[in-house]
Amino acid sequence: MAAKKKVKMGKTTKTKLILKETPERTLPLLEKFLQYGLLLIALLSPYYRGLYFDYERYPFFFMIFLIAVVYFIYQATYLKKGISLKTPVEYIFLLLVILYGLSIFWAADKGMAFREFFSNVTYFIFFLLVTHLFQTRRSKKILLITFSLNSVLLILLGLFYRFGWINPLSRPLGMSMKDLFLESSGRLYSTMQYPNTFATYIALAIITLILVLLLEEKQIYFGLWGLVLFPLQAGLYFTYSRGTLLVFIITLVFMFISLGIREKIKYILILAAAFAWTLFFTPRLENFLFSNLPGQFFGFLILGSVVQALSIYFLSFVWKKPIKLPKLSIRFLYLIIGIGITLVVVFFVVSEQKPEFLSNRFRQITFQTIISQERWIFYNDGLKIFRIRPIAGWGGGGWEAHYLAHQSYPYFSKNAHNYFLQVIIEVGVIGLLLTIGLIAGLFYQIYRFRKTNKDSWDALLALGLGIVVFLGYFHGLIDVDFALGSFQLGVLMFMALINQITQSQGNYIGNRRLFEMKISSWGLLVVASFLLIFSLFLISGERAKLWGDHYQSYGEINRAIQYHQKAVNYIPFNSQSHYALSTLYRKLYQTQKQPGLRIRSEYHSDKATNYSPYNYRFRENKAILKIEKGDFETGLIEFEKAIYLAPFISTTYEHYLQTCISVADFYLRRSEKEKAVSYLEKGLVIDNIYTNFLEKSIRPVKKPDSYNNVLQELKTKFQEIKE
Repeated sequence: MAAKKKVKMGKTTKTKLILKETPERTLPLLEKFLQYGLLLIALLSPYYRGLYFDYERYPFFFMIFLIAVVYFIYQATYLKKGISLKTPVEYIFLLLVILYGLSIFWAADKGMAFREFFSNVTYFIFFLLVTHLFQTRRSKKILLITFSLNSVLLILLGLFYRFGWINPLSRPLGMSMKDLFLESSGRLYSTMQYPNTFATYIALAIITLILVLLLEEKQIYFGLWGLVLFPLQAGLYFTYSRGTLLVFIITLVFMFISLGIREKIKYILILAAAFAWTLFFTPRLENFLFSNLPGQFFGFLILGSVVQALSIYFLSFVWKKPIKLPKLSIRFLYLIIGIGITLVVVFFVVSEQKPEFLSNRFRQITFQTIISQERWIFYNDGLKIFRIRPIAGWGGGGWEAHYLAHQSYPYFSKNAHNYFLQVIIEVGVIGLLLTIGLIAGLFYQIYRFRKTNKDSWDALLALGLGIVVFLGYFHGLIDVDFALGSFQLGVLMFMALINQITQSQGNYIGNRRLFEMKISSWGLLVVASFLLIFSLFLISGERAKLWGDHYQSYGEINRAIQYHQKAVNYIPFNSQSHYALSTLYRKLYQTQKQPGLRIRSEYHSDKATNYSPYNYRFRENKAILKIEKGDFETGLIEFEKAIYLAPFISTTYEHYLQTCISVADFYLRRSEKEKAVSYLEKGLVIDNIYTNFLEKSIRPVKKPDSYNNVLQELKTKFQEIKE
């Protein structure tokens, strides 16, 4: 039995378990099936545009809940036990989910808030499943290897697309094969269709594979993993993501500092081989890629992989020998490594062998570049939104719902390009503290575990996975990675493995663990079953909305109404479909003049604005309905609300002026000259407001010609009446 060392701390006893190596338990067939099902979900998710869109995200959520239902049935009936929450990470994660749920009540957009809440519930369930199912070393190692191999396949798909080997219109298993490599930018997008996040995903895979090499005990596999590593390096390079490369380099340094001396030597030798062959082969690969020479390109890709594999294999003979260095030698080793890195960087910058495209992109990394300026503008605008509701935030989707009202110049971005800023906007300071606590709690668990299991296989695995998670959140500071469900699932998968490894550490009172909360499997089964059924409604609702949008774009009003009505039946808080129904019924009313159609249009308009009160389009639509009904004052007030919600949108001002002209004409026909003048004056006031907003813009913005034409018409009419 394991020895226990007890240290009294008041009433609490802190117990350190000295863990012995135990044989791997054989998993039941059902557990293996569920385990590989979860792994398949995580690996397939990047192929569906990274699960950025809800209609592709919800089917994956359904599969997660299906696995959860089967697992909880298995727990309740066969194992006859529940699930326990034991670690700080699990509790903090649960609190964050609850906070997102509560935020629906005060959210800027109830539909978006529910979407984020439902997503976080799913991620929490996924996290728990991975924690409880991936318990053996073999399963963990398989996960790491398959994640890296899958990333190689994603890279190859993008390269095949570049050479015209993939039809962009093809949709195997519903996957989108469009724009896997964008000719205009010369960057690798793959199926995630966003190069920066894809670059970070590859960087995660590279560190994961390096970790596999550090953990590997059989020398024969060193070359094999080196063979896989080279295409990952090339793929990262061809994304040309400056931010990811900088974050990746910093993470590599952080990993070096965190490792023990023996692992440091092994790590440096792996990196040396990887960097040297990347530097040698990528300029040639780049030339073949843009010269459209697929034979030479893939020939050199294979050659680079083989050369690197052989290099790592032969270097493994060096690190297999036990090395003991005194402290002075260790410091000298650090100095040599630092000088070596500096010399390599200098060579990279000044040599003719440098990859020109990449080096040019690196030279552009300054705070004065357009992209850097844009990010800082987003952050500044985001802080404006945060200051209005600092404690509890604007609910899930808060940035997307409200950024147009606070932007410093006209731009369109559904994300703040900073995960932590996004969180503080959505769920306030409370949410940010919980998110930071989640990350801090994870590293605290790693620290506690390594103190008692310093030289163990599991301790090194936990540390390496912690570095992977660090990289994911670090790049999340400057981009939209976590908006893609596949990226979120990948990071959570690694976090869950850490949680599983480290949950043996904890505080005890006697034989009882502090803060342990047992949850009945039957209760979890009920929750998972409900979520499973509800996800079917979401899938049906999103599919109906897609078909409704399709028919609406082709002018098939009745078919569009049919599908959008289905969408709101399945998802009542779907404000977009309510808005679509309102505009469609309005069009029908204009031709058929049936009062019932107007009533339906107004009903769905009210629903849309109730669920999304900060959407300027919905306010515009409401204004138009009021004006067409003859309620001019209310209509103009709604237009003014729309302007307040999106002050840089020129079309709203244009519609306002057109309305003022039309209403003025209406009163002129009734010989009510004063009322006509008052409405034209309202138009001139709005023009002044528009001018003031444009003057405040940090980038020059001109009034569109169409707006100027309407303004001139209003001024002419105003002058004619005055004369």
